[in-house]
Amino acid sequence: MDSLQGKYIKAGHTETPLTELRLLARDDVDNIRRRVAENVRTPLDVLLELAVDDNAEVRMAVADNVQTPVETLWLLSGDEHADVRYSIAENPRVPLAILQLLCQDSNPYVSSRAARTLRILSLPPGSDANIHSGDKTQSKNYWSQRWYR
Repeated sequence: MDSLQGKYIKAGHTETPLTELRLLARDDVDNIRRRVAENVRTPLDVLLELAVDDNAEVRMAVADNVQTPVETLWLLSGDEHADVRYSIAENPRVPLAILQLLCQDSNPYVSSRAARTLRILSLPPGSDANIHSGDKTQSKNYWSQRWYR
């Protein structure tokens, strides 16, 4: 196929054909699969495949992809690897119910990060905990405050 660098670039490029992304998602190199998981054009069925990848960094990339379905985020919130759960705990786009669940995580870094994300989002009392927190005002609020706390 291509050089490692060429595959890496294609895996992350938004104009890479979907058929090629599907092939790259099965590459032997973890970083290539991670780049596919980061790509916002990666098909949902491929994201679901990558959500159960052996490599935790690939699963973390799935958790950070804005196209990842909520059901997959729920799956990843119970991941055996704390870094994957931490990645979800710092993501302002995950459902609030997942953040609330992660506040109870057995890993203190994960639970603390989930609580911090909830504080940063600062939603008014009575907000629906099942909404997907992907609206731009919440994301903007999160990212603008993230570096100052």
